[in-house]
Amino acid sequence: MIERYALFIQKLYWFAYLQLLWLLFTTCGLIIFGIFPATYALFSVWKMQNNVSTGEVFRSFRNEYFSSFILLNKAGLLWQAMLVIISSNLLIVDREYSLVKLAVLGMLGLITLSIIHFFQYADLERQAILQIKRSFSLLFLHPRENVIYMMIFIGMIVTIRFLPGLSFFFGISFPVYLTVKLGKVKSSIV
Repeated sequence: MIERYALFIQKLYWFAYLQLLWLLFTTCGLIIFGIFPATYALFSVWKMQNNVSTGEVFRSFRNEYFSSFILLNKAGLLWQAMLVIISSNLLIVDREYSLVKLAVLGMLGLITLSIIHFFQYADLERQAILQIKRSFSLLFLHPRENVIYMMIFIGMIVTIRFLPGLSFFFGISFPVYLTVKLGKVKSSIV
């Protein structure tokens, strides 16, 4: 019983620690330039082996962040431009055109899913625009995973809305953990 409790507390510690690393590196990049490299580093750390120390995790996070900073900011600025342009349609379209607003929300959902695929299968050897095209292709090739990714994303939004204190410590690290775990299960099946 105590061993399970200790493992649970250790897992919570890792979620909180990686969340704080993500927040630290995102703010170091002035949020706009830091969010994509920090999220990529978070994905990379969750893909590592489990038995590593906090110092090794920090060094790995830092190395992934700085090695991917330029490439992921090129892609990140494109993604952010797409999100801003499409979400601005929600402000422009009148209330009477609810069907158009639903279409815009659907497009935002597709972009969000392709961003998740982008991080899940990112390859730093390829150009940013090719990886963006690849992530949109993966979006349509993996519909079952998309449903699970959207459930994780909606769960994250609900947690942020109703439990903001909890989401501060686990809001990004836990959904990324679930996404990486889904990717490992899928790759072991194939």
